[in-house]
Amino acid sequence: MPSTGLSSLPPSLLGRTLVVLGSTAALVGCGTTTTTETSGEPEPAAVRFIDPASGDGPQCVSFGDRADSWIPLLVETEGVMLREPRGCVGLTDCGHLQLYVDGLFNNQGASLAMHLRLGRLSDPIHDGSIHAATGEPDVLHAEVFLVDRTGEPLLDADGEPASDSLELITVPDCSALAE
Repeated sequence: MPSTGLSSLPPSLLGRTLVVLGSTAALVGCGTTTTTETSGEPEPAAVRFIDPASGDGPQCVSFGDRADSWIPLLVETEGVMLREPRGCVGLTDCGHLQLYVDGLFNNQGASLAMHLRLGRLSDPIHDGSIHAATGEPDVLHAEVFLVDRTGEPLLDADGEPASDSLELITVPDCSALAE
């Protein structure tokens, strides 16, 4: 009795068949969405900065002699597939990250390492010193949002825009602050 499996195909067709099957599996994997077990509704979105600093207070980040460089800010997400802006056509539970610094747009992307672009800031140096006029420390306020392909916020479990914030001290050399 002749075999009806993949092994019965001629070698030239077998390779092509495996490529097509592999490509189809990859496409099916990209199109899946995360839903809750009970309701079939999309999971709420969540994003958090992964703050490597231990203890309280803002994290100090050195940028050396390049005030036009960038600082990687690590995040983690839940309930969403990250895709480049405008890359979620036809997908649900899909979006990208937008980074705001001191309330102004700074960058966007689909990487879990968001780049805070110092060259887009009016002043990249924030040394944590107390402002005489306000009594507030001189820090950068970074906020990351999860948004859909049109830039509308994705919502967290409380129905609020999925976001997180972080305070940073940004100077050429953090060790100079300890002196």
